[in-house]
Amino acid sequence: MTTPGLAGIVLATAFISTLLYITYLYALNRTTLAVHLKRKGYARCPHYQHKDILFGSDWHDGLATASKAGTRQTWYRQQFAAHGKTYETTIYGKKIFQTCDPVNVQAYLTASPNDVGAGPSRAGLLSWLGPGAFTSDGEVWRRSRDMLKPVFRRTAIKDMGRLERHLRRLLEEVEREGGVVDLQGHFIRMSFAQHNLGSSAGGERQRDDPNESRSEIRGKLNG
Repeated sequence: MTTPGLAGIVLATAFISTLLYITYLYALNRTTLAVHLKRKGYARCPHYQHKDILFGSDWHDGLATASKAGTRQTWYRQQFAAHGKTYETTIYGKKIFQTCDPVNVQAYLTASPNDVGAGPSRAGLLSWLGPGAFTSDGEVWRRSRDMLKPVFRRTAIKDMGRLERHLRRLLEEVEREGGVVDLQGHFIRMSFAQHNLGSSAGGERQRDDPNESRSEIRGKLNG
């Protein structure tokens, strides 16, 4: 028969052993990550100084407040100005890297699907964007990336003048409409113009009818 004192010792030993094992796994994971990053030529980035050191909710709360106030992009710029183009956050136990560095974005978009993934934070975009390079992993991600590659060839993006002209026209139309704007029709028409569908050789075209329905636009696309 186990005495109460012996049972307490057993429980304490089990608790300490579990705690040591968790600590060992954490240290092993950090070491493995550091070795992997070093082999890939990556350097450690600054860590965001959380006020909430337990859950890291202060960063998330700051983002939520800025989003509600309509100043999200300004808030992001302030964070990058304070912490650098790439920094690390720990939010609810998960390490999340924030970056605006073009080199890091390029490395992510051109990396092997075995090295990077969409992650659970992208799950909310799946219903909006559908399966693809920005919302999926594995084979779906690879196929989508291969489809996007030709768009980003150097010869395709060396002259951004045409895109800028059509983008300025789109912004003028959005500003003229005012209020809440359905951008889908605008984006489809801009895509037509950008690819010279129904445009003159110089890329100019007759001004679109802002009241043209999406079904009419799709009809043009289909036939």
